[in-house]
Amino acid sequence: MIEICDLEKRFSRRPILSSLSLTAAPGEVVLIVGRNGSGKTTLLRVMAGLTGFQAGSLTIAGCILPSDAITLRRHIGFLSHQIQLYGDLTVAENMQFFNRLHGRRLSAAQLDSLLDRVGLLMWRDEHVRHFSRGMLQRLDLARVHMAQPDVLLLDEPGTGLDDDGLAILSGILNEASGQGRVVLMTSHQDGQVKAVTRRLLLEKGSLHALSTHRAGKMSGDVG
Repeated sequence: MIEICDLEKRFSRRPILSSLSLTAAPGEVVLIVGRNGSGKTTLLRVMAGLTGFQAGSLTIAGCILPSDAITLRRHIGFLSHQIQLYGDLTVAENMQFFNRLHGRRLSAAQLDSLLDRVGLLMWRDEHVRHFSRGMLQRLDLARVHMAQPDVLLLDEPGTGLDDDGLAILSGILNEASGQGRVVLMTSHQDGQVKAVTRRLLLEKGSLHALSTHRAGKMSGDVG
């Protein structure tokens, strides 16, 4: 479902991703950890078709980038580190707006069920501009989960979440995995989410298998 081979991405002459390769199968929840500035966000933006790359090949859900970037948007849910919500709209209005962008119909009962899933049902008619980061993160998770995409690309999805929020996130990831979808998520530390099936380290532009010992070291020395 995800196939990356020898991907290279440079800003000016500075390499960000170098000879990066990754294969992820349906049902996998892959966590990529790395220090700030290691290229995690850049990798997800490349995979989402939002920025280009200089060399290598990239195929997601049968879409070959960059030529199929527009088609790819129908198959992915992308959660950016920057919240993708409108402060002057209510919770319900935000959800219905993004639902229409995907060409779907969301009934009132389906909306309420989804908001209940992320613990925001009682705020369905509140404007989101006054929400905490954790509440915004829950709503943004609901936004990307709503369309049931083949592939979820989540950049630091645990940001701002308390223990209850992290449990909600783990539940969404477990559901996606059980449905045969692929999840690729990033973090600057390991251990926040229990649903992960494979852990990788992004270092010096390439991905490496992350051992338990190294995972603990990363959690301790990355802020």
